Formats: sequence, C-alpha cells, structure tokens
Amino acid sequence: MLKDEIHTFKQREFETLSGAKDRSKRLLRNCPNHGVSTYAQAHTFYYGLKDTSKQMLDFLRGGSFLFGTTIKLHNLLNQSATNPAREKNERK
Repeated sequence: MLKDEIHTFKQREFETLSGAKDRSKRLLRNCPNHGVSTYAQAHTFYYGLKDTSKQMLDFLRGGSFLFGTTIKLHNLLNQSATNPAREKNERK
C-alpha cells in the first residue's frame, strides 16, 4: 500500500539522496489523499535516510536539518537533489 510506504519511508541500500527524494515525491504524488502534512513528510523522509545522507542535509542546512521551517526544508531537499557534484561524492 502506498500510504504504508509513505509512512515507513526508508532510503534503499545504494540509493542516492536525490534518488530517495525522487522516490518519496513519486509516492506522495501517486497517493494524493495520503493525509501527511508537509512537516511530517520532511521528518519521515529525514529519519528514513542513511546516516551519510542525513549528515549531508545537516551540513547543507548549517545545523540540524530538522530545525528549519517546512518551506526551507523542502527547498533544501530540492536544491540538494539537483546538485550532481554532491551526488557523485555521496556514492563514494
């Protein structure tokens, strides 16, 4: 069920940050009545990430990723998911 996948989101082994973000967005788009607030989406996504991806988001945020506003968190996710240099370093 899509709602279950949304609520228990986990980054897959060898999945990049942008791949995880794209998959998360796809799940949300494919289940328009998921009922998950944008705040909960950001938290579920962050806590489902591997440690290296969390560290990258914290670094980009200049502190804990989750201390940002919901809008800033979504903007940061979109920024980090579109930077190919970060993507290459993340795979190492």
